[in-house]
Amino acid sequence: MMLSRTARRFLSTSPSAGAVKIEFPGAYMAHRVEAPEESATTSKEELVDYFKLMYTMRRMEITCDNEYKARTIRGFCHLYDGQEAIGTGIQHALSAE
Repeated sequence: MMLSRTARRFLSTSPSAGAVKIEFPGAYMAHRVEAPEESATTSKEELVDYFKLMYTMRRMEITCDNEYKARTIRGFCHLYDGQEAIGTGIQHALSAE
C-alpha cells in the first residue's frame, strides 16, 4: 500500500499508543438540539485503520470504473469515489447492536 508523504510523517512522528485529540471549534450550529462536542479523541491505530479502509474503498472504486469503461461490467455502475469518509465515519459511529 502506498502512503502519502503526510501519512508517513504522521506515522513516524506520533507516539504509538498515545491519544490524538482533534478540535472542531465553531464547526456546528444547532437548532433546537444540543450541539455535538467540539473535539474528538482517537488513537493512531484507529486513524490508520480508517485510512486503510478508505484507501481500499478508493482502489475498489477505481477498479470498478476501469472495468465498467472496458465493458467488463455490464449495465449501470454507480460510483461512490470521493465519498469514502462518509461510509467509514458512519460505519465506525454505529454500534453493533
